[in-house]
This record gives sequence, C-alpha cells and structure tokens, in this order.
Amino acid sequence: MQSRKTPQRIKHLLPLMDQMLHRHGKCGYKPLRDLACPSKVSLLFLAALFDVQSLQ
Repeated sequence: MQSRKTPQRIKHLLPLMDQMLHRHGKCGYKPLRDLACPSKVSLLFLAALFDVQSLQ
C-alpha cells in the first residue's frame, strides 16, 4: 500500500486539528448539555423510576 501525503495547502492545519480532537475527547458533553438545557421531565421520570423500584 502506498503512503499518502498531506497536501501542502492544508498541512498548517494539522496542529489545529490535533488540538480540536484532543479537546473533543476531553469534553464532557452530557454534563454540559444538562447545564445548558436542564430537563424537568427527565428528572421527574428518574424520580418516579426510583420510587417504583424501591417499593419492590
């Protein structure tokens, strides 16, 4: 198999892409979403679910 070369016109973007991928892996999207868009419905559903399980 032949090796592939990165085109010169986008080679300067490689460090930026590495940084973006690293940050993407570190980001906790679920807590961020819950902070920005809290949902009362899901909290009520979880509360009801745990109440039902504790009765059994």
